[in-house]
Amino acid sequence: MIKSREIVRRVTQMVVDKSVSRRAAAELLETSVRTISNYTRRYLIYGACGLVDRRHGNYRKLTAETEQRIVECKMMNFHRSACWIRNRLRLDISVESVRQVLVKYNLNGRTYRPALPNRVVSE
Repeated sequence: MIKSREIVRRVTQMVVDKSVSRRAAAELLETSVRTISNYTRRYLIYGACGLVDRRHGNYRKLTAETEQRIVECKMMNFHRSACWIRNRLRLDISVESVRQVLVKYNLNGRTYRPALPNRVVSE
C-alpha cells in the first residue's frame, strides 16, 4: 500500500489525540505498531515535517543504452565480473547496479568460455 504523507499525518494525529489506538492505526496503514510509535514520536517532536520519508538512495536510472552496453560487454566476455564490466565501460554506477542488469538478463554467473584456454599437457 502506498501511503500518502497526508494520510500518515492524519492517522498519526488521531493516535496523538487518542481517538485511535496504535494497533488500529498500524492495521489501517498496514504497518507495525513500532512504526506507528516512531511516527507519533517524530510528529510530537518535529510536527508534520517529522513524517517526511528520510530514506534516500541512488535515484539515477540506467538508460536502455547503458543496459545494452553492459549486456554486450558480458556477451563478449562471459567470464568477466560485474566490477570488471563497470570499470571497462567507465560507468558511474555501483557494481550492484551492473549485477542487477546481468540478473535481469539472466547473465549473472555464466561462464561459457574459460578465462584462459585449456592447456593439454603431453607427457
